[in-house]
Amino acid sequence: MPMLAHQIRLEPTSDQIQYFKQASGTARLVWNWALDEWNRQYAAEQKPQGRRALKKQFNGPKYQQCPWLHDIHRDAHAQPFADLADAWQRLFTGQNDRPGFKKKGKTPDSFYGANDKFQIAGHRVKLPKIGRVRLREALRFPGKILGARVVGEADHGFVAVQVNVLDSVYYRTRTGPGVEGVDVGVKTFATLATGETSQG
Repeated sequence: MPMLAHQIRLEPTSDQIQYFKQASGTARLVWNWALDEWNRQYAAEQKPQGRRALKKQFNGPKYQQCPWLHDIHRDAHAQPFADLADAWQRLFTGQNDRPGFKKKGKTPDSFYGANDKFQIAGHRVKLPKIGRVRLREALRFPGKILGARVVGEADHGFVAVQVNVLDSVYYRTRTGPGVEGVDVGVKTFATLATGETSQG
């Protein structure tokens, strides 16, 4: 089944915003640890361990060395291993550059939530550890929710929900009053479907 994603603005409380920052910082720390270990093994001419082995290596002492991880849901410090493995795979297939370290303030703050760890009902999403967060709008697509990624931004944030949808939903014709197709070009700034152009 095809997948669609719907990014919805969040309206969190100040405590929830603080959790977003902590969970995002945790995801960034784990990504950087895993990438550093991967690079170290590669430099030592070892075959880098896969994501499961790296995750197991990290999980052993994690609560002793980082006791504050108890306050962060495990998805935030489990998903970076899968994300990094995907980034390496995309490098090998020529889809992106070599994975780099994430720096606070220079890469978007985000963390992942698996589909069995959160619930969406109307204009609310229930996230582990922090409870219900208000959504600016309801989820747009019907179907099976695969997962979600919370992206922090200033005093709010967004949740990007991935949904498996039927072909009839994925391929339906997008129409609506006042909606125009736009082609951005070099000679003209934009060309509407009507043929009208703008020089920018």
